[in-house]
Amino acid sequence: MGKWSQVRCNCHNRIPLPKSSYYNQPHKHRSHKKLSQKQRREIEAWSKNVQDMYECGHLNGMLVQFCPNEIIELGLVLKKVFKNDPLSFEIYYRVGDWHNYFSPNLNEELHISPQDAQLWLMEATELEKAFLGYGNIPYNQVQQILLILYQRKIKSDCDLKLDLESVKEIGFLRVNPFLENLDQDLISPNLIMENLFCAIKDTTKLCRAGIKSGNPIELLW
Repeated sequence: MGKWSQVRCNCHNRIPLPKSSYYNQPHKHRSHKKLSQKQRREIEAWSKNVQDMYECGHLNGMLVQFCPNEIIELGLVLKKVFKNDPLSFEIYYRVGDWHNYFSPNLNEELHISPQDAQLWLMEATELEKAFLGYGNIPYNQVQQILLILYQRKIKSDCDLKLDLESVKEIGFLRVNPFLENLDQDLISPNLIMENLFCAIKDTTKLCRAGIKSGNPIELLW
């Protein structure tokens, strides 16, 4: 499934809607080419309003759910930058370390309690202030965070580009647009800032949902 994060709602009617399973899709066993316009609209309406929906109105019964790749990477980078101060971003460190997802009781999962979510929210707020120019994190450490994120982005894109180039050589010409986009990304530091603020924003979403519901933040590796 890949990395995932979620916070369950605690609504009294946290029950799947009738026929909301994938296997209940209207006209599932009919060929797509043979569907009428009406049938296609029915499938579209079901996918939008019924599939995986709960009676309380939350998709999959979750207050929030999304892929946390940017958050995990930020946690890993913060641990490198503040390695001599292990309490500075304690929750981010925990989330960024893959070892923490393989405990005897929770295989490939990490749970952040509502209490720790409050601390994590403070960490995210402190980071946001720093990158907006008025936080308490020293300037050199702010720059170091950006530099490491940038270096990791370049390495990731270069590795992917090498893989795509090898595919291109054996005749898959559709990779050309991807290669062009990678070239643009490699010279765009703005992308690093966008990813950084996205990670902070997503952290805030998870924390507020965990605090509001009283349920743990569930992170799946």
